[in-house]
Amino acid sequence: MTAETSATREILLVVGVAMLGVLLALASVVTPWYTGPTAGAGPVVVELHAPDPAVRSTDIEAAPR
Repeated sequence: MTAETSATREILLVVGVAMLGVLLALASVVTPWYTGPTAGAGPVVVELHAPDPAVRSTDIEAAPR
């Protein structure tokens, strides 16, 4: 085996792996990773409340432990 065939084989391997990476990247862009919206389901508020005013201190020593 000569140096030229080794270099050619290595270049072909690098190009092949690069093409495989590009194909995987394209597949991840095109493939939907989530299901579509379900029929009749709307947005829902999970939790809505104001923070406790006693905890809003900027003093580190006054923070509850």
